[in-house]
Amino acid sequence: QKVPSPFASAMIDGPLEKGLDLTRGGAVYNSTGVQLQGFSNLADSLYALQKVVFEEKRYTPAQVAQWLSDDWQDAEEARAFFLNRVAKYGNDVDAVDQMAAKVMNHFCDTLARHKNYRKGRFWPGIFSVGFHISMGAFTGATPDGRYAGAVLGNGITPSEGQALSGPTALMNSVVKLPLSRVYNGLNLNMRFEGGTVNSANLLSLIQTYFKKGGVQVQFNMVDTATLKKAQADPDSYRDLVVRISGYSGIFVNLSDIAQDEIIKRKSYDL
Repeated sequence: QKVPSPFASAMIDGPLEKGLDLTRGGAVYNSTGVQLQGFSNLADSLYALQKVVFEEKRYTPAQVAQWLSDDWQDAEEARAFFLNRVAKYGNDVDAVDQMAAKVMNHFCDTLARHKNYRKGRFWPGIFSVGFHISMGAFTGATPDGRYAGAVLGNGITPSEGQALSGPTALMNSVVKLPLSRVYNGLNLNMRFEGGTVNSANLLSLIQTYFKKGGVQVQFNMVDTATLKKAQADPDSYRDLVVRISGYSGIFVNLSDIAQDEIIKRKSYDL
């Protein structure tokens, strides 16, 4: 707002007609996209607290708060329970998916109450590009069993290793969400073992997903063994392109953390 952009203003519709720089609201559209990071962690954590702490009363709020503060140190049994024994988003479990929908609606409702400095709307989005990795490094432990500093959920994709009921169940979870409200975009990542996929089954999966209300999905068609070979011998895999989160990149050019995150993504069969 304090630094006008006359050249940029001349390149888009609105500022010349209004006589107003784009930094002051001269553009036709003055929205600002806001991206939610760690969507699956939020949904899983809130559901875990609701189920384990408030309904079952297995643990107290004070206990959980202390474990998170200590990054689950000396609480491995409790962490294992939260991580492995509590239902997670992405498995077509209505109670968890309802919590995920509440998270998405709350995010959209909160943004709708505010305007940016250009008098435009804040547009909700849930895609991470690569920030689920970097922001995870600054995020403390969470009640879904995640350690402090670990990678966050990627877009609306379930957390690493938690979508255990197959691709149909995952997509069934996604279509329960208020996807049309997230109009700044979102991303769902899925990985299949390339050469083993039945094309007719994949086509049916995609068609059904969109008929039921899905709006976006992106695939990596590469097996774990190939990815690990590329890590060990990058010169032989300079042309290996992978889908990251809303964009594609050369696998061997990614950081070790980013490569590991892609390798750890659940691989499905069709």
